[in-house]
Amino acid sequence: MRKRHGSYWANDKDLSRNDTLNTKSTMYQYRLILLVCSLFLLRFDAVSAESPEPKIVRSWDFHDEQAAKDWGTVCDLENITHANGIYRATVSGNDPFFISPLLDFPANGFQYVEIRLKTNSGGQGELFFTGNLEGQHGGFSQQKSLTWTALGDDCWHVYRIYPDWLGEGTIRKIRIDFPIPVYRDGGKPTLEISSIRIAEPVQESPAPVQPNWTFSGDTAGWHAGDQTTVEKTGNGWKLTSQDGTLPTVETGLIAFEDGKRDVWLSLELQNNGAKTAKIEWVCDLGKVGTFELPLRKDKQSHWYNFDISKRKIANGKTHWMKITLAPEGGVVKALLLSDKPQGPADLEVEKIWFSEPINRMGKTVPVSIRLKNFGGQPTTDSGIRDIVLSRNLGVSSERKWNDFPVAEPMQTVTHTIDLEAIAPGEAKVSLRLTGETASKENETATTTIYPNLNLPKADYVPEPKPVRSEYEIGAFYFPGWAKASQWERIRSTYPERKPVLGWYDEGNPEVIDWQIKWAVENGMQFFLVDWYWSAGHQQLDHWVNGFQKARYKSYLKWAVMWANHNGPGSHSEEDQEKVTRFWIDNYFKTPEYYQIDGKPVVMIWSPEGMDNDIIALERAKGNELKKGEGVKKLLNLSRKAARDAGLKGIYFIAMKWPEASNDAKDIQWLADAGFDMTSIYHYMDHGAEAVDPRRFPFELVVKSSLKNWQGSEKTGILPFLPNLSTGWDSRPWHGYDNIIIDDRTVDQFRRICRDYVHFASESGVKRFAFGPLNEWGEGSYIEPNLEYGFGMYETIREVFCEKPSDGWPLNFTPSDVGLGPYDLE
Repeated sequence: MRKRHGSYWANDKDLSRNDTLNTKSTMYQYRLILLVCSLFLLRFDAVSAESPEPKIVRSWDFHDEQAAKDWGTVCDLENITHANGIYRATVSGNDPFFISPLLDFPANGFQYVEIRLKTNSGGQGELFFTGNLEGQHGGFSQQKSLTWTALGDDCWHVYRIYPDWLGEGTIRKIRIDFPIPVYRDGGKPTLEISSIRIAEPVQESPAPVQPNWTFSGDTAGWHAGDQTTVEKTGNGWKLTSQDGTLPTVETGLIAFEDGKRDVWLSLELQNNGAKTAKIEWVCDLGKVGTFELPLRKDKQSHWYNFDISKRKIANGKTHWMKITLAPEGGVVKALLLSDKPQGPADLEVEKIWFSEPINRMGKTVPVSIRLKNFGGQPTTDSGIRDIVLSRNLGVSSERKWNDFPVAEPMQTVTHTIDLEAIAPGEAKVSLRLTGETASKENETATTTIYPNLNLPKADYVPEPKPVRSEYEIGAFYFPGWAKASQWERIRSTYPERKPVLGWYDEGNPEVIDWQIKWAVENGMQFFLVDWYWSAGHQQLDHWVNGFQKARYKSYLKWAVMWANHNGPGSHSEEDQEKVTRFWIDNYFKTPEYYQIDGKPVVMIWSPEGMDNDIIALERAKGNELKKGEGVKKLLNLSRKAARDAGLKGIYFIAMKWPEASNDAKDIQWLADAGFDMTSIYHYMDHGAEAVDPRRFPFELVVKSSLKNWQGSEKTGILPFLPNLSTGWDSRPWHGYDNIIIDDRTVDQFRRICRDYVHFASESGVKRFAFGPLNEWGEGSYIEPNLEYGFGMYETIREVFCEKPSDGWPLNFTPSDVGLGPYDLE
């Protein structure tokens, strides 16, 4: 897997999107915020400044035939040609890269690698660097690398990568890895390169600056990027771009140090409609940072205040900054580093939602409004006006609309109002805030009011009524929800993901019995459960322990999905014997354990980790193993232990990496290692159709799924367990600096299911898994929840199952039968 993140940008006259990656350290990310904001302001004042020419450390222009020879060490690149100043190649495998000639120059923290590239297959690439030529890979290692992202729009872009290589002292070689290819309709990805260069700013020493700017004064040191225009307005600096490209501004070398007492960085900005802006900088010792800044959705002027008191780097200084806006641009008015947030009270509705997953007629229907004061003064006159309710809602007398708590500067508060559900159907609330500084936008929330079922009170979870299917349907399950603290980042940021079971303790057998009931009544028959063991230490086993105590465990099968992506050295033959003995003694002989071909199933997350550890141990003994032979020793050891215990063996499924790849090489080595089947945990690919591979709609996942299954089947090397995607949006965990797949709907999920029926009819593969079921933080979930209700589950049974003569089993909630709630305190 590609691991270490760095910072890069793509910028050139053809550029239509800008993308950055995470810094390797959260601390650096937050320091970035500080510099970031500075960046916003600074770029606007350098209206007349031209971009200074950098110092070129090394460069290769492919008009020169020698450049192609210099980069002659290649992997998984074929049909290489060199003509008219362009290096062209076809990507022939899943590890495409080429290596520079021998280099010899002193490293510093401001140098960058710049590539002018055109490709029809976007995604993440890597840059490796080394100051020595020793070791198995000639000095290259994963620890000395960083990722960058290419846009697969088949247009020319310049990608600038800041490698953070100061510690190497001298740079001897670099290696450029291109994105893992996506194969579609028999075609192979291509790439074209016109130039590569290593450069650095020309200034000998940074110019000191103070982060206190109003944009009617002097903010020297900033210059506009290519195709960017900066003009002075009556209240600040306006940044626009030409031809739909991204407006950018950056500094030369500067010196900017955090104050000892100044803890707030405040930016006044009028945004012209963009959702976010991106900022990059370089700090002391060459540490690179990047940050994606969410912007207010209106087009008004706002202060953006950031608390940097706990986000500093000891003795840290910033030496370079860049900011990138969306094509809409904006106006920067002021930037200030001080001891308090700036601006008047500025209240905005961050989110409005019906806060219970399932609402019934005749019951109380709570509506929650989360508000944030983005300003520097407390709110004084805020309330709600222009309230519009749909006809099937009434107002409860117990709560008042305008009983708002005071929001202090930069504080978030939640106000909940109880409504009454009068009649079934779609229900809607629309409102606006009062107050001079409050947002003037209309805010709306919708839900469905369902009829009251009038079910009798139950003493316990009613017994499941499984439905029949010709398919063998499973799901991947993540047991990460045993404490209130584990739910908090979901509850506080994306409350619409609230499960129908509430913010539950999934180790509670009664909760698990609800999960079993809903799963089998909607077509699922087995779970593959993330299971954690590292060198004898076990964790997150509460769901399995609770399942073994559940009343209805006989209705659902389960199996270990060993999440063994641990650190190097965590696998050994001795540890494999221990973990296998644990499986045999505790799981394999229970009737609920899932089997294929009469053998207990174990899915392995990291075959590579097992293989690498055993190869290293054998090498220390003087034995050299080939790829796959290390993990094969461990699988054989486990299978023998299972047979010795009276079992037929173990059916091992490998988690395949890269996940979307159908390349035979990525499967053949797993077959040679002795695996029985392959699968993947997520399918989050865009089928080479996303302009920005980090921001695209779920529709592209839907469109590309069928071809991915067909590609896996076509290899014919190993059976595979197809993955039916449940999405990806990990903002609760990672913020905006990650892949975001949005606009997921029940209808789109139904399309994936129907496409699988077509695939199964042509291939005969009728065993599959939804992946994953309940990754609430990663945004991969279909378990009944506030956002989709039972919609995803009911889609599964409608597409794949036989409808009973008396109709589908009724999906109802614990409260419908007087049980629950199960929320953790």
